[in-house]
Amino acid sequence: MKWSVRLAESARADLRELPERTRLQVFKRIANLEEDPFPRGYKKLSTPSDLYRIRAGDYRIVYSVNRQTHVVDVIRARHRKDVYRGL
Repeated sequence: MKWSVRLAESARADLRELPERTRLQVFKRIANLEEDPFPRGYKKLSTPSDLYRIRAGDYRIVYSVNRQTHVVDVIRARHRKDVYRGL
């Protein structure tokens, strides 16, 4: 089953600031969420509890999943040292 992936404005801003090569790597991981929102290596965040993350090199993609509507909302795509601040 296909999932719909939406990018929050905060994620769009994060992506605009990434180097081109890293941006392509992150986009590829985000696109793969359409097929499987729980890919190998995903982690459920402890706080807030409804968020998940996947890795893309040194970058992390934080997202939420609505199982009823089959929608994945990407919230952040930042370097691992910054991604969890303010969540």
